[in-house]
Amino acid sequence: MENQKLDALCEAFFTEHSVRAMDVAVHQQGLEIYHYRSGKTASKGAKITGKTMFSIGSISKMLTTTAVMMLVQEGKLTLDEPVYKKLPMFKMPDARYKNITVRMLLNHSSGLPGNCFKGKYANARNRNHLKEEIEYAAVSKLKDQPGKFSVYCNDGFSLAELLIEVISGQSYSSFIYERILEPLGMEHTDFPIHEIMDGKIIKAKSPFDMDFPQEYVNGIGSGGIYSTASDLCLFLDALREGKLVDAEGLAQMNRDQQPQELVVADNTTERYGLGWDCVSMRLFEGFKKQALCKSGSTFGFNSHSILIPDCQLSAAVVLCTEEGSASQLNQKLVFEILKAQGAEFEAAPLATMKTVVHPVEITGLYGNKDQVVRARFEHGDLTLEVREAGGGWRTEASGLKEDHGLFVAPAGTQVFKREALKIGFVPQGDELYLVYQQSGCAAAQQEERQVFMQKLKPSGKVSGWQSLAGKTWIMDNEYLQQRTLGNVPMTFTVQMEKGYDDLLLAPYPLRIVNDYEAVPALEIPGNYSREMSSVLWLADGSIQNGQYHYVLCENLPQLDVREMTLRDPLIHWYIGAAQLDTLKIDGVARVVVLDENGQVEFDSMLSSQLPSSLRGKRIGFFGELNSKISLQYMEDNA
Repeated sequence: MENQKLDALCEAFFTEHSVRAMDVAVHQQGLEIYHYRSGKTASKGAKITGKTMFSIGSISKMLTTTAVMMLVQEGKLTLDEPVYKKLPMFKMPDARYKNITVRMLLNHSSGLPGNCFKGKYANARNRNHLKEEIEYAAVSKLKDQPGKFSVYCNDGFSLAELLIEVISGQSYSSFIYERILEPLGMEHTDFPIHEIMDGKIIKAKSPFDMDFPQEYVNGIGSGGIYSTASDLCLFLDALREGKLVDAEGLAQMNRDQQPQELVVADNTTERYGLGWDCVSMRLFEGFKKQALCKSGSTFGFNSHSILIPDCQLSAAVVLCTEEGSASQLNQKLVFEILKAQGAEFEAAPLATMKTVVHPVEITGLYGNKDQVVRARFEHGDLTLEVREAGGGWRTEASGLKEDHGLFVAPAGTQVFKREALKIGFVPQGDELYLVYQQSGCAAAQQEERQVFMQKLKPSGKVSGWQSLAGKTWIMDNEYLQQRTLGNVPMTFTVQMEKGYDDLLLAPYPLRIVNDYEAVPALEIPGNYSREMSSVLWLADGSIQNGQYHYVLCENLPQLDVREMTLRDPLIHWYIGAAQLDTLKIDGVARVVVLDENGQVEFDSMLSSQLPSSLRGKRIGFFGELNSKISLQYMEDNA
């Protein structure tokens, strides 16, 4: 087909989503049939080339899966043996961990908490990350029964990375280099085991006035590899051709691996294989072709890959952006290529979905890992309200009318940031799920569904947590180089709702099990109950949420010094009492300021522009030992 049409799609996407840099490649029969590149390596950087590497995030999981399958092929592993037998250092206080198999690591059904953030996303290499992953497991409980259902889980692939190292006797990076990258000629794929030279990689855009420093995703096997679109296509081609994994192993990787115990509403978005996010993309079912995909994202980067074995076609899109979806663009491009090649398309109908339309059953609270929603069904109208950080409710959508068991948003309405949305309430066992249905790929106007929220059921129990309602804690075990500032909540507020006395509603719904412990309350297949940990209310009044420790904000001291010398690397918080005029840092240190909602307003690593006011705000100082921070206030110059 004419490449002008594909170029126009890429150019429009680049402009619409404020993309800094974009790299696109499509291969067929092992040959490149299309590529597109645009953008710069940094705000003042050079134009990208075919050698410029992007963070590919979770597409790294496909290389990890391939490495594991190589070891299976060699008889050094089996998919269904317990992980702990190969990793004796892997232990959990929850005895069910012994039921976790290698297969469960790769199909996201292990039941592990989800993501050991501590030290994982940073501005420096953390060579102890796998050790910290094991330490995190040693004090964590499973959130689900192993093998019950699949919820996206980075922890599983960190354990797979460790498996590769223990069984092969090599570092993860050397195994991947020797067994995959070098044989395939993937010359522009690398690991953050050292600082990659400026100009070879993309620098992500900061929300402030500076570029982000190089990001190190220290969980390399789950999301830390840098690559190009062309190199990713080389990898997909080799996988399809059986150069890496034999036919039996490929058959395992490419079939639907999701456990059947909890499958809700014909979920068409995630159909996990081994490594793959989806082993049968709904759009391409219209061509009667199996299409496999894997996406990835880290802070400032987004990527997507598609493999269609029957067409001998592979495609990859890697982006530096916080806005655009590489999946959307990749699907459009491949759709247009197949249409141009004469493939016939007929949209595949969605399966029949059992729904509930009853005011009493529908009305109530629903939650996922990101938010809590109140649904009210009155006089034939459905209203959805979102709980805000302060505990109030904001109307998300109203006037949704029932039509054949689904509630339809008025034309032009945005619900959960999605247009043309239909809402369904779907029973599964003793649970009720909120499912959204919307148009998928714009090229085909095909509808897709996603399980979004689970109804929260109160037990009527009351606990000592009631005394904490409305109080806020702040994280105090963060380190200088952590990239998670602004991405992992820096504050923790106990939010409760009348009639739901055994539930905490933030940072995600948690069920109170006793006067000191609350555990994740959600069982949602796919993406919307991922990365949840138990919360402990400790004897000293502090809060432990997974690997993060929080101290009570009302106990923070007032900032009344003009110079401080850092005596430990952890972040220390103060309440601002005067307007800051200048800030000077001697050594390697960092200063952050949070707004009233707990979001990062200022970060000295990323901005030189001081906030307009510090009065009453929370200010954090952390960095290397003996670093000095000098502060000068407006009052000093009066």
